[in-house]
This record gives sequence, structure tokens and C-alpha cells, in this order.
Amino acid sequence: MSDNSRIEWTDATWNPVTGCSKVSEGCRNCYAERVSHCSGTTSKPWTYANAAKNVKLHPERLDQPIRWRRPRRIFVNSMSDLFHEQVPDSFLDDVFGIMLACEIYDNRNHTFQILTKRPERMKAYLSAEPAVLVKRWARAANGIAHCMDEDTLVSDLVYGRCARLWSAEGRALSDHKAWSHCESVFPLPNVWLGVSAENQRAAEERVPFLLQTPAAVRFLSCEPLLGSLDLGKWIGTYYCSACGFRGFDGGEADPENEESGDQCPRCGADGWYFTHAESHGALDEETRSPISWIVAGGESGPNARPMHPDWVRSSRDQCAEAGVPFLFKQWGEWFPRDQWKHNPDLILPDDDAAYRETSRTHLFEDMSGSFPVHRVGKKAAGRVLDGRTWNEMPAVTR
Repeated sequence: MSDNSRIEWTDATWNPVTGCSKVSEGCRNCYAERVSHCSGTTSKPWTYANAAKNVKLHPERLDQPIRWRRPRRIFVNSMSDLFHEQVPDSFLDDVFGIMLACEIYDNRNHTFQILTKRPERMKAYLSAEPAVLVKRWARAANGIAHCMDEDTLVSDLVYGRCARLWSAEGRALSDHKAWSHCESVFPLPNVWLGVSAENQRAAEERVPFLLQTPAAVRFLSCEPLLGSLDLGKWIGTYYCSACGFRGFDGGEADPENEESGDQCPRCGADGWYFTHAESHGALDEETRSPISWIVAGGESGPNARPMHPDWVRSSRDQCAEAGVPFLFKQWGEWFPRDQWKHNPDLILPDDDAAYRETSRTHLFEDMSGSFPVHRVGKKAAGRVLDGRTWNEMPAVTR
């Protein structure tokens, strides 16, 4: 775990679990595996066959966020996947219990960012009855949140909040009814849920599960970006010209065809219209894009694969059209020649073909011909895209 993280989209990392196993192309050059081997945390390749030995629970780390008093954005499990098959539900309860405790106590206003490549398990875990989940989390936190400098149990505080909401409606109080009135803490307002989407195939497999999972904020991490992504079915909203209703269509309408013939769910009229960025300012909680944030970036490390700038431009432009915040994390090891004017201190080769002999130039072949990218290293490549640092974040109020 680390405070003052160098990851561009977070402030700190918290690793109650370490170790993982690879599931897709985005995992091929996993930095966490590389770090774990260098540190001696694990010694075997991160495969399913070795998962039982590589994936380790660290209950001694559970209370770390409670000890941090200054509010932080905290990346949960930068060195693992919280929803790995080797992590039991009881330990997930402990982790969510700590996040619940930080929400309940006013002086621990952290935001937790959870990123997974296993959204099917995330959905299954978080689709249980909210009252049951919240009660489990609160009771799990009782035995961990002992350094809150408070005498009251987490479960008592959560129960009290639920009971007040129930009583405010003038109804008779009962234990079951009070716990079921937990909408102020479920889904947890301080928890963002995201999935990795390194290419279109991964996005098609994972995003639907994310959209079906209760969450205060949903996001995509498109890193390492290995190809162009079509995000249109998951970001943005649609507009009915007949009744003025705005809402998310769930991907049934075609944003490229304004006369798609899809029917408005409110009035039944034909013809959804895709809304552009200027239409999004007035959208309320129910009608704004279900994906609140996109992070994209190239790959780093010794075996990093190059990223074409048009891939990341496409994601940026789709976000701009849909009014979704976009953060460009890094170019990674490879830097495109067309960005050199924004980073003129870099020394690029005069002869791309000759430089390619040293394996430090990669030529993308596209409709415009050969497009060179040069291996200059992550630090030198930086994170400026088309003359701008893209640092947009979701506007979240709690």
C-alpha cells in the first residue's frame, strides 16, 4: 500500500489482497506481477494454476484507510483484483465494512476506487439484498474499525441512520424494516466501481456486468489501450423529440442513426435522438450517462506494446460528445511522432526506418500510410495529448 501514489488518477493505494491470475490480453505484461516478483511477494507466474499460492489476504492491512485522516481517493487493490475467485465473500465483507465505516464517520471522507476484470463476480456479490449486505458490512467493521477514536460500534451507527430514515416516515420501528431502509448507504456513496476495457472484446464482455451492478459511480479503465473502442452504447443519453424525455437507452438505439425507429420508453414514440455534450448539463441522477468516467493510457514496462494516438483520440472525442469526463493517464513507453511538436525536448530519429533496426520504432500501417511511434520511455513520453493534459474527474457530491 502507498500514500501519495504516483498513479495519475488516485491519491493512495490500499492492498488488503495481493496476487492475481491473468484473464485477458490486458494482463499480458502485468506491472503488478512484475513488482511482486521483484519484491519477492510471489515467485510463480500469475496463472490460474498458481492462483491459490499467489493470491494472499492481508487482514492486518484492513484498517489502513481508517488511520488516514486527510480525505483521499484510494485505489483498492492496485496489486490484485478484489473480486478474484480466491478472495472469499467473508473477506469482501471486511473490505466493504471498512469502506462503510469511512462513509459513516464524518472525519474519514475517503473515496474508494475499485477496478476489476471480474465484473461477473462483482455483480453477483453486490446484487444480494441491500439490507443483508449492509448488515454484514457493518458487523464486519465492528471488529476492525477499532481506531476510529469512537465508542459506538459501526453497526449501531448504521442502524441508527437507517432507523431514523424509517421513523421519519412516521412508521413503527422494527429491526428488519430499519435495516431495509438503507438507501443512504447502499450503494455506498464513497465507492466507485470500474472495469478494465483494453479492447472492444473486453469492453463487450465486461461493461454489461458493470451496468447491472449497483454503484454510485461507474468508470472504465482503458489501459493498456490495445485498439480503438466504440463506447457509444454505454456513454451518453438519448432524447425523445416527441415528449422531451431524456434517458439512457441501454444500447438499443443506434447513436449513428437519429431515425433509428427505436421507441421512447415514456411515450412510445419512434425516434430516439442521441444527445450531445451541451444537452447534458441539465440531466438528473436517473438520466445522466451510466458510465461517469473514462481513463485511458498506453502500456509501460519492458515489453510494452505501442498505442496509436487515434485510438485514444477516439475515446476522448466520444467522451466529449457524451459529456463524460476523460482522463489521459500516459503514453506509456511509446511516443507518436505526430505529438513531437508538443514535446520538442525529445530527440527523435531523422530516419524512422533505420531507427526501427534498433526495435525503438514501430510503424502502424493505416489508411494514411506508415505511422511511426518511438520508444522513448514512460517519463519522457509524458501524458500530454494534442497539447493538453486531460485530467477530468467525475463531479461527485455526497
